[in-house]
Amino acid sequence: MLDVQENRSFGEGYLRLATSTDVLAIARTAVAEATNSKLGPELYERGPRTGWKGLTTYMTGLRERKIIRPVDPRVAAAHLTGLLDARLSHPFSSEPNRSST
Repeated sequence: MLDVQENRSFGEGYLRLATSTDVLAIARTAVAEATNSKLGPELYERGPRTGWKGLTTYMTGLRERKIIRPVDPRVAAAHLTGLLDARLSHPFSSEPNRSST
């Protein structure tokens, strides 16, 4: 069974990392240098790509344990990060009903 607290901790950790000063500074540098050097692609390989691989592996484990449907784990990872990132773009949207958690 899926541990709700574990998933909440993952989501909170993801958002903390995604909004950290260091990560934002590195992302800005990567965008600024993407066409001028090999720095942008190197930063992608060491950062986001590594994160995507880890999240895909996690989703594969959930699929194998039959916690999520038998879907492509890359798609499941993209959906999860999309849901988490939506809180970054819409931070003032209504809060979920906390009484049910």
